[in-house]
Amino acid sequence: MLKKIALIGTLIAVLALPVSAGVFEATGIALQYSDSAPLGLIGVHAAADEPALFVDGESTQTTWELVMTDPDGNEFKIDPVTLGLGGNVDATAEKLTMVWDATEVAGGTVKVSCTFETATDAIADECKLTRAARKMPVLYGKINVANNSDCDIREVQFPRMTFVAGASKPEETTLVFPRAYGRSWRDPFDAPRGYLVGTIEPAGLTGGSEMHFGTLYDDAGSGLYWAMYDGEGYQKRSVYDNKTAEQIEFKLCCTVENCLTPGVDFSSPYPIVLGAYEGDWWDAARMYREWALQQKWCAKGPWHKREDVADWLKECDIWIRGDARRYPAELERDFIYELQDIVGGTIGVQLYGWYGGEDGKADWSSTLGWPMVEGYPEMIAETKARGIYHTPYVN
Repeated sequence: MLKKIALIGTLIAVLALPVSAGVFEATGIALQYSDSAPLGLIGVHAAADEPALFVDGESTQTTWELVMTDPDGNEFKIDPVTLGLGGNVDATAEKLTMVWDATEVAGGTVKVSCTFETATDAIADECKLTRAARKMPVLYGKINVANNSDCDIREVQFPRMTFVAGASKPEETTLVFPRAYGRSWRDPFDAPRGYLVGTIEPAGLTGGSEMHFGTLYDDAGSGLYWAMYDGEGYQKRSVYDNKTAEQIEFKLCCTVENCLTPGVDFSSPYPIVLGAYEGDWWDAARMYREWALQQKWCAKGPWHKREDVADWLKECDIWIRGDARRYPAELERDFIYELQDIVGGTIGVQLYGWYGGEDGKADWSSTLGWPMVEGYPEMIAETKARGIYHTPYVN
């Protein structure tokens, strides 16, 4: 069955109430899903007979969304709820598979499927799971997009869910989200929107190996855990948008390789993880830690035991921020020298604004390749001799 989509104009939204639902259950976690149009996830539960965690538990969640462009460069989006897509569901003891009906777009069709599975041997090998991690109450999800069309896929959002307080009191909930190295917000349903405060779109990761998980929990200890078990640092975004009162639009977004090429398919290069737990951010962090410690940035152990880490990093006593946009090299050098005379030891400097723009002034947002700000190369070499080491800030 094909579902048509207009590339221009307004899509007609359908009600997201499922006709019938099923449950895929593993130890300590259950996924409720709609097995009729609109096909998709309904909620994550600690057990099949427990309330859904931070969703209304009745409506089909968006589950996924594709951001695409047609041959004329017009952007459009596809999701199963807006289009009322049906499809097929297959559930075994270890895996839930959902396949949506194809959607007609310019030059052909797009068809989406996704899976959620337990910690099988294949998943354990891919994610480098420890024995403890394999026993955690989580499921591992992947999405596949067959793009047989003249359109290109710019971004795949999976999963897509609308968080609400549900059975919890909003003022007793806390959101921990991967903004840089992690942020938390009490009563996130009423948080401000803006850079580094509350929530914002886009917010989150740009391919680095920073914090890859998030959680929403309440004071009673009911927690929803999600993560991206990406050991290679693919381009991604984590979005938590609370522009609608008492709701948070949640989506994990992956940029598609060769996204400017029409007809390119997409398969998840790493699993997303959904879990249910009892506790707070500390317990969620321990779940994440079991995975993170096995990845390449942690697998070699603590810095002070590693031979591939420079001695000055191990011995550094203090870190400060430098800024070539605001201060000439001589002034910064004199300040650091005075500081070192007081505190002694090795000093690390995170240097902002270290390269110049077209007019020769410092500009931290310029394209890499501009020469460094005048005086700074010589100053950096001089201070290094005194145990002061500069590292560039790269945005």
